[in-house]
Amino acid sequence: MRRQPIATAPFPATLVRQAGALGLLGILTPPEYGGTRMGYLALALVVEALAAACASTALVIDVHVSTVIDPLQRFGLPEQKARWLPAMSRGERLGAFVLSEPEAGSDAAAIRTRAVRDGDTYVLDGHKTFITNAGQADVYVVFAKTAPQAGSRGITAFLVERDTPGMTFGAPMAKMGLNGSATADVHFDRCRVPLAHRLGEEGQGFKIAMITLDYGRIGIAAQAVGLAQGAFDYAFAYARQRQAFGQPIVQFQGLQFLLADLITRIEAARYLTYKAAHVADQGDARLSRYAAMAKLFASETAMHVTTEAVQVLGGHGYMKAHPVERMMRDAKASQLYEGTSQIQRLVIARRLLAEHAAR
Repeated sequence: MRRQPIATAPFPATLVRQAGALGLLGILTPPEYGGTRMGYLALALVVEALAAACASTALVIDVHVSTVIDPLQRFGLPEQKARWLPAMSRGERLGAFVLSEPEAGSDAAAIRTRAVRDGDTYVLDGHKTFITNAGQADVYVVFAKTAPQAGSRGITAFLVERDTPGMTFGAPMAKMGLNGSATADVHFDRCRVPLAHRLGEEGQGFKIAMITLDYGRIGIAAQAVGLAQGAFDYAFAYARQRQAFGQPIVQFQGLQFLLADLITRIEAARYLTYKAAHVADQGDARLSRYAAMAKLFASETAMHVTTEAVQVLGGHGYMKAHPVERMMRDAKASQLYEGTSQIQRLVIARRLLAEHAAR
């Protein structure tokens, strides 16, 4: 099936640079490389606040920080950190996380992109899809198989710069929402990457990807919380102004009960997200479970709240003159990327069983 490109909203490049100038992109970067290393709770607060206004901007920044800067500072060599982290933390260079493929989404171990060692370089060949920041980013964390027969243990991670010959990008994808963020395919055709740009050791890529996704789910949960809060705030303000049957519609008990349920769910999602961020900052071994729970509950909450926000506005909610229809479309993605809701449930159940067996 051919994808039809559509016009998208302008990519928020200026906002990314401004966020860098404010120090928001260096939240996970060690001070010796120009960051503040304030941690995941601080990142969650930033992403949540941004998403309440613009989920696309929140996504661009979260992907840059949690799935590129974080694995680089966690697994990179000192010379790699010195080369990329300062500029990335200032917002001068943007990052992208390149894992998914047309036949390998939830089953990340099934990727087919190859990386063959050739002296002091690796030659990459393959096709990646659904890559956030593709074409806009300057640095790409790419996962490829160096030992296909070894399954997940044969995957290796690489740092590939945008101008590397052999790496090209597809047209912007036609999406339901998040149209301010760039999403596209990435192709590798005899793309030579220096040995010095390998991230971690050969065969360590799957571990790097899974750890990165565990931490990255906190940012997606925070994005979902922000989306839900932004939609709720708009719907609540509308309900206080909209008149029906001689009074503001917020005075009707049925709507009051709905609003009460929505804000309760938002607060529950918020504190579960903060709990996951705290667990991450403490280095708690339960991170995988808490991050999955936060991402699952927050994304389901965002979808529910934004849909109900459209309902509160009635016909007006369906119109682009109001932001809730955009928020509803944006929220759907939070149930899909960095692991679908079904994958989150699988992660939670497996971690529960593992924790019980360890007692």
